Amino acid sequence: MLTKLEFSKILAPKGQKKVNAITIAEMCTNVTICCATNAFRNYIPSMFIFPRKRMTPLLEKKGPQKAIYVHSKNSWISEELFLTWLKYFQSHVKVTQNDPVLLVLDSHRSHTILQILLHFNKVYILAAFLWAEFMA
Repeated sequence: MLTKLEFSKILAPKGQKKVNAITIAEMCTNVTICCATNAFRNYIPSMFIFPRKRMTPLLEKKGPQKAIYVHSKNSWISEELFLTWLKYFQSHVKVTQNDPVLLVLDSHRSHTILQILLHFNKVYILAAFLWAEFMA
């Protein structure tokens, strides 16, 4: 999804003491998106990971509804953030012992730690990993 950025010449209303503005350096940073879809084109709202030390509600403005907005130091997904997304995924998908879900993932280290693998086992989500050697 590409969005055209529009800029205003007015930074703040007249008389306002505190002015928040996005700098040029912030506009050119990468944002990681964790998402899932199925063969029927149904999707789960995405998780956006911004490169920040603290989260601000301005990053959620005009974003997709029901999406998760989080932050990390470098906008990369971590084990903790992936577990957050996995629980979010589980809340949107009806997973039972008789109707498990297959989740195909790459072999990023945040997807393969023991805590994540144990969570998969508890909630009837079958994880299939695409290892880098086979993807070449």
